[in-house]
Amino acid sequence: MNGRPISARATPALPVYDPDKLLVSVHIPKTAGTSLAQALETWFGDRLRRHYRNLALPVSAADDGDWDEAGVCVHGHFQPNEPGRVRDHFPQADQFITVMRDPFQRMISLWRFLNAMQQGGEVVPVLADNPTFDRWFAWQRERAESNPITRVLAQLPDPVAPAMIETVFDHGFVAVGVSERFGDTLRVFAHALGKPVADEVHVNRTRFNDDTDYRSYRSAHEQAFALEYEAYALAEQRLERQLRAISD
Repeated sequence: MNGRPISARATPALPVYDPDKLLVSVHIPKTAGTSLAQALETWFGDRLRRHYRNLALPVSAADDGDWDEAGVCVHGHFQPNEPGRVRDHFPQADQFITVMRDPFQRMISLWRFLNAMQQGGEVVPVLADNPTFDRWFAWQRERAESNPITRVLAQLPDPVAPAMIETVFDHGFVAVGVSERFGDTLRVFAHALGKPVADEVHVNRTRFNDDTDYRSYRSAHEQAFALEYEAYALAEQRLERQLRAISD
């Protein structure tokens, strides 16, 4: 388990998915969200709607007023600031799924992904001056130290308070997974949503090679991103609890 131990407390009942209501799948970048979309497409078919800034018309309750939400799953990225947050687009939503990833591995994957984009000819503003990993990491660390509610945590549907981090998945999350155990995550999601288990397919793997020894940065990362590690530990706990519920 990553992060500091989570204190003992009363365990809330797991929310039950209601297929007559909207489901929002929060795709935190670099957490196997593109792979999850393959399973969601199998489960929801034409009731799956994608919400991404690169789409011509990202789906939004505000954009699409009176569409029938029954059986609909919206899957996509949400920004940690107005007007891009979950509640800005779907204030009525009260059931969610998401996948977390080891925070350090997620950061390395993001660095590699951004560099691969730039090598492919895309404009990546955060790499405009071609920073070394050391300088980019220092920037990420400074941001986390100045605001412990990082961009990852701020993408979740409801505000995250450091003193209440243990409740981060208590309200509305019908299932939570971790990308390192993607097969188990798909099993849990299928069970929670009343769907058949989907094939484990991995897509959108980044191809970017360098010789940086990232491991030397982990300790500093764990210190700066402590709340993310706690949230990840809670996601691991939640996954285990959901797996036990399947086998009971």
